[in-house]
Amino acid sequence: MRCCSNWCCDAELEGADMMAATAMEPAFRLEEPQQSLTEQALLAASHLATTQTATRFRALIRRAQGARLGLELDLSEGATAFIVQVGPGAVADYNSRNNGPSGTVEPGDVIMGVNGCSGNVDEMIQHLQSDEDLALDMLRPQYVKVSIPEGDTCLGLDVLFAPRGVTLLVDKIAPGMVENFNRSNKENGIDSEVRVKDRIVSVNGKVVGKEGPSSLLEVLHQPGGKELLLLRVD
Repeated sequence: MRCCSNWCCDAELEGADMMAATAMEPAFRLEEPQQSLTEQALLAASHLATTQTATRFRALIRRAQGARLGLELDLSEGATAFIVQVGPGAVADYNSRNNGPSGTVEPGDVIMGVNGCSGNVDEMIQHLQSDEDLALDMLRPQYVKVSIPEGDTCLGLDVLFAPRGVTLLVDKIAPGMVENFNRSNKENGIDSEVRVKDRIVSVNGKVVGKEGPSSLLEVLHQPGGKELLLLRVD
């Protein structure tokens, strides 16, 4: 089991030959969840269901001194911040003043940069915690569906997740069903693949349950083919 920073804890299910799973403890969270994990996952999936290409926009947010930002973030990717939910605070106030959906900050969106800082999520969090004027470089991920056929080998995925997150982040593709799927499609000129840094939102129609992301892991561990709903940032 690999640990990707000094603030993560490891979590494994049985069947480690099929995949590896590392739980990343979030460093930025709401004090009180506004919705259940399942509601969050459904909201993120429905919000992005019509997004065929990734889109970028900038959100300019003014926060009064001492006011909450109102975001819960999944930081497992290390360079960006995935929005799990938006609660009361400066971001919700910003959304209420922006009527167009492309300019609002929603669950499932990704913060790519904060006040000119990008590529280092720890530095981005420092700005989110301390700066009153925030320029957020946002990305609304592409929505991708793939169908992995049943095979006689393991799935071959390493994934990361935040304990209160709503997705599984693909960290590594090892030999197995997914690698075979990618290779076969490439050889046949089919534009369908699973990529490192894709986020798995649902597996065979199942989203995160009350148990958290481990519920998605359990579905991945079940035998048979896999219908995956992915969020892709590039």
